Amino acid sequence: MAADWMTSLPWYASLLFVSSLIVGQLVYVVYQLFFSPLANVPGPKLAAATHWCEFYYDVVQRGQFAFKIKEWHAQYGRLFSPSTVSAPVWSFLTQPQGQSSA
Repeated sequence: MAADWMTSLPWYASLLFVSSLIVGQLVYVVYQLFFSPLANVPGPKLAAATHWCEFYYDVVQRGQFAFKIKEWHAQYGRLFSPSTVSAPVWSFLTQPQGQSSA
């Protein structure tokens, strides 16, 4: 009788492990979408929540993430947030460093 709970222990341990991973991911997604400092920056919410969007365009679509970022810049403006703030490089190259506009 005492050995019955011991044979089912790995099943409960794996269930606990998988459920803690799912809960951890959900907490991370909620933080990224609502409480992160970047939560108010416009952009695609799926890309802001996880890095799976970047993985999809880089691995599954074979390197299309850079083109998708360019598309998102056209849609959301100069600054948008796919889990980090992205700004087009050319917007910072309009004035050389160290020169003043006066």
